[in-house]
Amino acid sequence: MTIQKKSLLLKGIPASGGFAFGEARIIFKWVQSIEEHLIPEAQVDDEIEKLDNAVDETLVELEKWRKSAGQKIGGPVAKIFDSQMMIASDREFLKRVKEEIKSDRKNAEYVYSRLIEETVSPLRVSPDPYMRQMVYDIEAVSQRIINHLAGLGEHQEAVFPPDCVFVAKEFTPGEVLSLYERKAAAIVTTGGSAVTHMALIARSLLIPTVVGVEQAHLKIKSGDRVVVDGDEGIVRVNLPAEEWSELRRRKAKLTGRHIEWLQKLPQFPPRTADNKEIELAANIDLPGPIDDILASKKIGVGLYRTEFLYLQNGKFPSEDQQFEVYDRVAARYHPKAVVIRTFDLGSDKYFSDDR
Repeated sequence: MTIQKKSLLLKGIPASGGFAFGEARIIFKWVQSIEEHLIPEAQVDDEIEKLDNAVDETLVELEKWRKSAGQKIGGPVAKIFDSQMMIASDREFLKRVKEEIKSDRKNAEYVYSRLIEETVSPLRVSPDPYMRQMVYDIEAVSQRIINHLAGLGEHQEAVFPPDCVFVAKEFTPGEVLSLYERKAAAIVTTGGSAVTHMALIARSLLIPTVVGVEQAHLKIKSGDRVVVDGDEGIVRVNLPAEEWSELRRRKAKLTGRHIEWLQKLPQFPPRTADNKEIELAANIDLPGPIDDILASKKIGVGLYRTEFLYLQNGKFPSEDQQFEVYDRVAARYHPKAVVIRTFDLGSDKYFSDDR
């Protein structure tokens, strides 16, 4: 006899639109405990060298993610990894760590993790959403460095079938890229917000994502059947068997239907039966794979939003930076027109600069 698992309706924050479903895979991240211990004076230089090596190894990993993002997403969104590389190689912070290792003769992983915690504690309670976003980036980078200090390096990824719904307390931007390569159907997290870099990457890669689902990584179990509505921020778990079977029958129509529809369209512009041209234009939130599809179909853009330029860095880009992005967009869609909206930022879009 088959036992029906408990059905759940969970609500969170829409982070990346789309509809997807699949079997859940829960990712628990093990964080090692870091003990404080005194090191002999003769080993201080070795401890500092160990820190330098850990930073170098982390920078190699981040550079790999940056190149991968550039190939899959392109444009300024991939520069998220530039900011993480700057965090990893922050000279002033690393100087403080090395000075404390020398003065207190404490192990590198303890000193580094303690100073990281001192840095992020005030950011966690900052009223500025950009400052709170920085916590995710700093913790993502610092955890990699601490792993290398502890001799753990990059963990071996488990093998999962395609079209899984991945659930965790939170994911980093690099992990979202990895999930994309593993053909994730959707992403659900307990923490996070719609303006984190993780969410920005998910939107660029067109992965339906819901964040801020209370205790999602504890309530959902691996093997549960999960339906994710990234537009409404709703996650349904363990639908009745008949509903699940109906979803599977309709999968081709429901999964990535907007991309499939675009790819199957005949060459534009469309025409009526009496040969009158119908002008259509797209509405774009973020650069990503959909740009190439639209450009190949010679579909112009009636509204290309560029708020992501602010949201990814928490500050206004320079005129030169804006020109570089706008020029690249126009060149991609040429000869079709592109209407670019420079900025439409307000309190509803997390704009916090009083100036």
